Amino acid sequence: MSTNSRLIVAVVLSLGVVLAFGLLGDLWKDDPGSSGGGAEVAGAAAPAPDAASVATAAPPGVPSATVAETAPVVSPAPVAAEVEVPAAPAAPVSAQVEVPAAPAAPVSATEAGSASAPAPAAPPAATSPAQERREKLENGAVTALVSSRRGALVSWKLKEPRFDETVAGGRVPLDLAATVDGAMGLYCYQAADVQGNYADVCPDEYELRREGEVVVLEGVPRPGARVRVRQTLQLGTPDNPYVVRRSIFLAPAAAGQVVQNLVLWTSVAHPALREKSSGGFFSPAANTQNGLCRVNGELGRTEREDVSSGSRSHGSIGWVGVEDMYFLSALGFEKKDPPNRRDFCVLDVLGAEDRQPLRATLQFAPMDLSGERVFELVGHLGPKSLDLLRSVAVLGGLDEAVDFGWFGPLCIVMLRIMEFFYSLVSIWGVAIILLTVLVKLVLLPLTHWSTMSMRRMSALKPLLDEINEKYKDDKARKNQAVMDLYRTHKVNPLGGCFPLLLQMPIWIALYRMLGASTELYHVSFLYLPDLTRADPYYVLPVVLGISMFVQQKMTPTTVDSAQAKVMLYGMPIMFTVFMLFLPSGLNLYIFTNTLLSIAQQQIYNRLVPLPAVHAAKGTAPAPKPAAAADTAAGGERRGRSRRKR
Repeated sequence: MSTNSRLIVAVVLSLGVVLAFGLLGDLWKDDPGSSGGGAEVAGAAAPAPDAASVATAAPPGVPSATVAETAPVVSPAPVAAEVEVPAAPAAPVSAQVEVPAAPAAPVSATEAGSASAPAPAAPPAATSPAQERREKLENGAVTALVSSRRGALVSWKLKEPRFDETVAGGRVPLDLAATVDGAMGLYCYQAADVQGNYADVCPDEYELRREGEVVVLEGVPRPGARVRVRQTLQLGTPDNPYVVRRSIFLAPAAAGQVVQNLVLWTSVAHPALREKSSGGFFSPAANTQNGLCRVNGELGRTEREDVSSGSRSHGSIGWVGVEDMYFLSALGFEKKDPPNRRDFCVLDVLGAEDRQPLRATLQFAPMDLSGERVFELVGHLGPKSLDLLRSVAVLGGLDEAVDFGWFGPLCIVMLRIMEFFYSLVSIWGVAIILLTVLVKLVLLPLTHWSTMSMRRMSALKPLLDEINEKYKDDKARKNQAVMDLYRTHKVNPLGGCFPLLLQMPIWIALYRMLGASTELYHVSFLYLPDLTRADPYYVLPVVLGISMFVQQKMTPTTVDSAQAKVMLYGMPIMFTVFMLFLPSGLNLYIFTNTLLSIAQQQIYNRLVPLPAVHAAKGTAPAPKPAAAADTAAGGERRGRSRRKR
């Protein structure tokens, strides 16, 4: 077997091993008894307090353990899982559960102004729940509803039809705030006495009014409230319609009053996805969720299955968020005051809700409020498009939520090229085809050199067969003779593999790009419903396998007939199996590249003759045709007979 064929066979076997590994990995992920059991495992990771302890449990976001004076992070506080939560957003909320439980976060003694934070008491009961009101905000991309309860966004529906999700057999707009408490509601508590019992001192009901494109929320005073709150909320920017800006104005309810150890927080959450993750090693897993915390300039990503009561970070928080493969909800400070403030990012799973949302909470550092304070927040709730995320410049590193992996730079280059072609033809499938043609043209010089090397190798096959026969019992001399032959004719035995090896990073980069770019999400082409998912009818993988068979049939070979059959039938079958699981956009790219390679090979076969060859020094010449050899032998015998006579 030649070196070239050995390398190709090694690549095929390696791909086979990777395929087996990927399939076994998918089976392991689907095993409900494994550690990656999905949302149920994640929900169980945050145990709920029993019913007897609910009355004295810590309010959301408030630490319940004593903090060492030198330690900025403390042991986890209970995370609500089984406590009763409010009903639908429009329904009144009972006094005991009016404030939903949220994750506890660490509090440092120096920030809180106290050496310890004893276990808090339950918030005071409200006298009567007010009727909820909602205000609608809308632009070309989003329809949002702002609630009078906590000022939360209780609906955030994306208008673009390709973002719709399937519910009960129908298509409905995707809602990124479809949780009981919505998104970006404001909560605050304060240590009310020397025992450290915490009290809800902020309004939980707001009066809503419109001022142009801005919704103004005026806090409604209630018993026990020691802080006046006013909020403003505005939707979208010219560069990003999925942005929301929120301003929070805080002041003591009474002049000259100081509210000590005040803790505020707000959060975003995504419900568990409706469909079980169908992705794996060979197809992008769209049904996955991660919690994100950008702390001290670095992005931390925690998978939903790994979220627990200890999933918290402390430091300079850039932003917090929740993501799946194609969508992101994130929020952070538009401007930090003071700039060196150290806040908290807390991740938890709300196990009490039906769809067990994954939540990311931005908890402010404890403060003493003696006058008016203003906090400016900005959030992005929408698709993970690089251009959209980079437009939110105040949230540094937001584009890092798009994870292309090791081939990130190449993925971005290919995405930009495809966007350029899309701007010309307005069809993403055609843009992929044009990208394939461009890559083929860029690699044409190398492909030409490789093809000529393969043709020279094919012309040398008679000489190689003779060398194999002559030195079949002497492997060392046979290898030396083969290398001398290659050197004489300037043939690289690995030349035929270079184009394939160069295409592999492009294929991997395209695979990663299709699995993380919302530009191609739910984009159809011809009969294909989604270029980011596998072909549901298996037409393109089968056609690709047939085209690869034709390409192998036309390609010159230097191996024996048995090895040639392995390459002729094995490679197309192997690639067909791979393509059954891979995105149809990648199928389209490889199929187009194969058709171009067939056309190129046909041109070479017709227009470029096989080069003339001669034996290398020290090797036997090429064998003569049998008829000519017999004629020459017969003539020699007749000559000797005449001389005898």
